[in-house]
Amino acid sequence: MKGYIIPVIAALSLSACSSMPFSGKDKQPPIKVGGMDVPSWFLSVPEDTQDNIYAVGTGHSDDMQFSIDKAMHEAKVGLADKIAARSSAEVKTYVTDNGKGGQSLSTRKSTKLAKSGFTNIDVSDYVVQHRMVIMDGMFYRTFIQMSIDPTNRNAVSNTFNNSDNETANKALENF
Repeated sequence: MKGYIIPVIAALSLSACSSMPFSGKDKQPPIKVGGMDVPSWFLSVPEDTQDNIYAVGTGHSDDMQFSIDKAMHEAKVGLADKIAARSSAEVKTYVTDNGKGGQSLSTRKSTKLAKSGFTNIDVSDYVVQHRMVIMDGMFYRTFIQMSIDPTNRNAVSNTFNNSDNETANKALENF
């Protein structure tokens, strides 16, 4: 009888990591994305309000805790971005056309450069709305949704430093 205890415990432990963990408060069926079941709450994030902003994150690792840490970090960055991000973008496009003999050949090259930055944003006291860890092959995939009350947050104004601008300008010059 003792020989069966360890295999039963192992089987129960592994069943907790099944790829069909949709139960409890996640009653909506998953959505198939690239052959993977993704929780619907991950793809349908609630609209932000004055009292709450929402962000999601995902993490992938062969270590379950690292997968969770990555997902939480990604969601926190999303919250901070919504609180105080300063962004700019520039798109450059080059188009040429060779119209010889009615067999026009067009060439197009586009480059997009986007910069986003923020520092010292308080994202403490967040609320984890949903969290789910599934097995993705031999790896763990974590999905997380967080919310936070954005009022009275420390949002330090940030500008891009000269080094950031020089790097971006050099990238555009090489275009």
